[in-house]
Amino acid sequence: MMMANKYKLKFHIMSVEENAKNIFQFLHTNSDLDNWFSTTILDELGIDKSKLQYLNNSDRYKFILSKIENKLNQNQQYLSEKAKAFEEEWNSVSAEIFNIYSKIFNLQFNEDKHCQVNIGVNPICPRYIQEKSFDINYKQKSCIPIAIHELLHFYWFDYWNEHLYKLKDFEMENPTLTWAFSEIAIDTLVNCSPLLKYFSNTEVAYDYFYEIKYKDKPLVNVLRDLYYKNGLKTYMTEGFKIISSEDIKNKMLN
Repeated sequence: MMMANKYKLKFHIMSVEENAKNIFQFLHTNSDLDNWFSTTILDELGIDKSKLQYLNNSDRYKFILSKIENKLNQNQQYLSEKAKAFEEEWNSVSAEIFNIYSKIFNLQFNEDKHCQVNIGVNPICPRYIQEKSFDINYKQKSCIPIAIHELLHFYWFDYWNEHLYKLKDFEMENPTLTWAFSEIAIDTLVNCSPLLKYFSNTEVAYDYFYEIKYKDKPLVNVLRDLYYKNGLKTYMTEGFKIISSEDIKNKMLN
């Protein structure tokens, strides 16, 4: 049994500057402007990438800042109401969710730990493994699916580090195979547990994962079956071998 913290979520409304810095990390070079992350962000903010391509970093940041400031100024009351609603919603189900986590990862909780949930305009909802915090977009109808997803990442890497080998910080981030495996594992852990009832459908990971085939079978199905038959530790070791195979690894890092 692994000792673990039980995360107490604290919802924080991000300032204009916090939002701008958060968004800028995805858009600070022209090479960033064509990937899935940046396209999603630009759509959310209503920015045409051509408006950014010829701006230096300072002017690009100021342009993003002005866009975010306009958006937040129009939604201040809504943001306050959303923060309160998210907290009430999470508190109503968190005990059951942590009980499910304890069974998936064989956990014994030893203390509560603060986990900051940043409410802002970023539609990507990044998480920060070392800080044990994550972001959520203010337009989300429910905080529960995002919170479940991100907390699964925290416990996943804790389990990996304890039972397999210690990962370096960069190995838990995009674009590495260990990061990609943690993302597709969300599909397995949700669909193979009672967590599924908190989601509106069974496709709970990145969309493109559901298009990947392994030996003519959907990769997500292969991984779910591996987990059902073998449990978590074998799933981690054998599943990682599968996604590291030549015909799969490049597709995982789409």
